[in-house]
Amino acid sequence: MLLAKIFKHSISLRLSNYRLTTILFFAPSRRSKSLSVSETSIALRPFIFRVHPDLFSKYGIEKAKINEESLKLLNEYIHKLHNNEQVRPLKLLFYLRKLPSSTNNESNALELRTVNISLQSTNVTDTISNILNTCHLPLDYLESIGVSRHSFHVGSSSCNKSTTLEWTSDKELWRVFQQMECEMFNPRFQQYDSATSVHTRHHNENSVSSWLKRNLKKARENMKKVQPMRDEVTRLQEIMVRDFGLAEIKWQSGWTVSTHSAALKSLCRIICGGSGGGGSGVSGSGEYNVIGKTVVFGNDLGISVEGHIILRQDTVSDAWKYILKNQSHYDSTLRAIPHFEKTLSTLLNGIQVLPPQQSVVLAVSYLQQLKALIDCIHAYRKESLDDIKEDVHDLQLTVECATGPILMAEQGQIMVPTSCPAFLIFDYIKKNSHKARSMQKEFQRCQLSDESTISLCQSMLGLQALLRDSSITRQQMVTCCRRLIRLVDTRALKLDLSSIWLRIGQFYTVTVEGEMCIPWNFEDVI
Repeated sequence: MLLAKIFKHSISLRLSNYRLTTILFFAPSRRSKSLSVSETSIALRPFIFRVHPDLFSKYGIEKAKINEESLKLLNEYIHKLHNNEQVRPLKLLFYLRKLPSSTNNESNALELRTVNISLQSTNVTDTISNILNTCHLPLDYLESIGVSRHSFHVGSSSCNKSTTLEWTSDKELWRVFQQMECEMFNPRFQQYDSATSVHTRHHNENSVSSWLKRNLKKARENMKKVQPMRDEVTRLQEIMVRDFGLAEIKWQSGWTVSTHSAALKSLCRIICGGSGGGGSGVSGSGEYNVIGKTVVFGNDLGISVEGHIILRQDTVSDAWKYILKNQSHYDSTLRAIPHFEKTLSTLLNGIQVLPPQQSVVLAVSYLQQLKALIDCIHAYRKESLDDIKEDVHDLQLTVECATGPILMAEQGQIMVPTSCPAFLIFDYIKKNSHKARSMQKEFQRCQLSDESTISLCQSMLGLQALLRDSSITRQQMVTCCRRLIRLVDTRALKLDLSSIWLRIGQFYTVTVEGEMCIPWNFEDVI
């Protein structure tokens, strides 16, 4: 299955042990004539908002379990459609949450209703429209990409008519869903001003200048509220690095400041308990030896390819204890990685093999991916005389997740999934070696200039911090910074942004921690 490497920033929610990403990142099929992977993902968003089990804590575990199982079956059904596989008719039961509104009281907002969805179409578009129609959810997105409302053959005409009436009252759904995305898909985004939805930013009143002005007070108020906790987190980090002999503590996830604080305190209790004493002191001889180690709080659990300790928020303390106690068990894996990287490099005529640079990579998973790719290429070369004749020692290759297409990163690295057939890897390297070198040179040439642009933007705006969200590329960040500089230079943006944290991402929002977030491709009127 080839998983699309798109909408990475969209959805990373936990569906118990089952991840929601599998329901929204379907494998694309070149033969598919209906909705693409990304279009399917967007079209299903209102539905996911209503049924996702992680939003059912108020309704009891039984209803959440029913939705979880139904989502699994739905995932399998649509996955087969995307791959043109045969499907059997399917009936699914879901509990639908009622959207909160200003006119509903709290009890009404918590109401649920059951929906039975019958799936029998062999077309993705008809299937998605069937789901939305059955749940009385808007088809606005399907219409916006050119799918006619009249092409849907779901239910009777009277049913379609009633659904149309509900669309009128559900015009705010997309803005509500944007709020849900902020709250669910990135823990930083806990507050959202629906009036600043990215979908309305073409209006003058929602230009980046007016939006910043309108939300500046709110951002400062939020920052003021969390500043004591932010200071506490800084203090805790310094104490733990000093007392436990840690090399560094890093954060590579969207955790909130309060979660940072809780995580640090939990780790402190574990290490202190394991060292046999309740006080501070270097933990060198205790059960959990972390001297010289880097601890990364992220979205995984284990030991990274760099040897860092990776801890995940939504895991119990026993899991943390296991990793801390058994660090030495990963030493053989870490020692084996360079050997297998060299073996793969030799098979591909000397190309440099590196782990992915943009995310935390667990050592065990990475070694498995290397072995799988090496076995695949070995088997191919036994049956074929295909080889790379060109000297590619100056090129770089990264081994990515188990599935996906071959891609080229903006810095010229060739990103190869372990599921890719060997002949495609050879063919891609031979056909794209010149392009990779050009991109490498361009990236190196622009790197210093790009850093200067970002630094200049932060200085001209007077920002305390200027951050890039993981959902955008470095080049998109630079493009946005240049436009902001131009706005300041032409005096179209005249605001005191001192002490403000500005994050460049995909949409407008102000977080509970006071970060102001703007889309990198904002529209403005100068």
